[in-house]
Amino acid sequence: MIGRGDAGRESEAGAIGTHPEGHLLIKPDSNANVRPLGAPSCYGLETDLSWTGNYEAWWEPAAGGPSAKVVTFPVDFEIIQPSEEPVKLQMITLGDTNLFAYVPRYTDCHALETYLLGIEGGQAFPIAFDLKSGPPSSRIGQHPQHPLRVENDELILYGGVDYANISAH
Repeated sequence: MIGRGDAGRESEAGAIGTHPEGHLLIKPDSNANVRPLGAPSCYGLETDLSWTGNYEAWWEPAAGGPSAKVVTFPVDFEIIQPSEEPVKLQMITLGDTNLFAYVPRYTDCHALETYLLGIEGGQAFPIAFDLKSGPPSSRIGQHPQHPLRVENDELILYGGVDYANISAH
């Protein structure tokens, strides 16, 4: 399996965020299972690839030193992408913090499940969304037609409703 197999190698990462202070890598903690999606749906085309496994985000400092686990994604995490190439994480800047957006499924009819990871002072950390109702969440449902952006030092995100009914406006 190309692109997701060996959790110990950057070349096997499913997604990469490049930063002057290091790299964020999304990779399985062991081998991930891959299969063609098989039929067109809200999640993609029949030829797209679906990976499932136990995935983690890792920070690898550019100056050397030990790698650090940033976050563990839910068990049997699913990633759907059109090819085996690692996804390039979108970087946005908010104040003194660089944020990387990770969207494991590149398309959806209702909302794109989105995780944010921050980089500040050479350290990486997960971003929690403090929603008006319920506990903070590690992910948010982003509207598929309105990508997140920063305006006047504020994060602008149009919410969609994902399978867990998490939304933002």
